[in-house]
Amino acid sequence: MKSESSNGSYDVAVIGGGPAGTTLSTFVQRAGFRCVVLEGTAFPRYHIGESLIPHTFGPLERLGLIPKLRRSHFPKKYSVRFVSPTGAESTPFYFFETIPGDRAQTWQVERSEFDPLCLDNAWENGVEVRVPARAEEVRFSEGRAVGIPQHLLAAPAAVDSLTLVC
Repeated sequence: MKSESSNGSYDVAVIGGGPAGTTLSTFVQRAGFRCVVLEGTAFPRYHIGESLIPHTFGPLERLGLIPKLRRSHFPKKYSVRFVSPTGAESTPFYFFETIPGDRAQTWQVERSEFDPLCLDNAWENGVEVRVPARAEEVRFSEGRAVGIPQHLLAAPAAVDSLTLVC
């Protein structure tokens, strides 16, 4: 999956190749900026699973991931039920009751499989992906990011997607 830039110069370096980093890098690359993702851990890696909510359908669709998720073995979800700390269960909340069409469905994903799906998708969209590649230092000049020296790359923007909250 690793692709090399001809000169090590990028517009944006994204630190972290999970869903946040791959989403950001894919959209940045599509907007015409050269982007590289540095992921410190080789995949597959252990990560707590995710119960995707229906409102992720739009971003997943814009990323081009819906056809891949439909072909996947991930369990489809059409509702949710909440359980209190005492064990009391709510009545099921069916997504179709408030969300029309295909968007009333989502998936229960295993992050050890979902993360590589997202990373591959970023690469397929032209993002350079480096794995394993830890970013231990971001170099700054005059208050602006200018590069990540241990990877010999220059980038006027660096994003730490390990702490990105959407």
